[in-house]
Amino acid sequence: MFSAVFVGIEYGGVDALEIISQLDHYTGFDIASRISPTLGSAAVSAAINECLEPIRLVFVVSTTKPVVKMFTERF
Repeated sequence: MFSAVFVGIEYGGVDALEIISQLDHYTGFDIASRISPTLGSAAVSAAINECLEPIRLVFVVSTTKPVVKMFTERF
């Protein structure tokens, strides 16, 4: 999932450093000027990945039983 988000940010036209600079404005830090664009994209990808974790958990928990049942009935 991290890789998909990273590729989406890199090739989707999202400016990760702009997102980080907006966060700098709220926190008072100056991180955006100290990191490379690739590292910024990786950091934003990691943050988005962590935010998507609860949604992914609900999906996995709700589909585990039907998937296991499907495979055990076939074989």
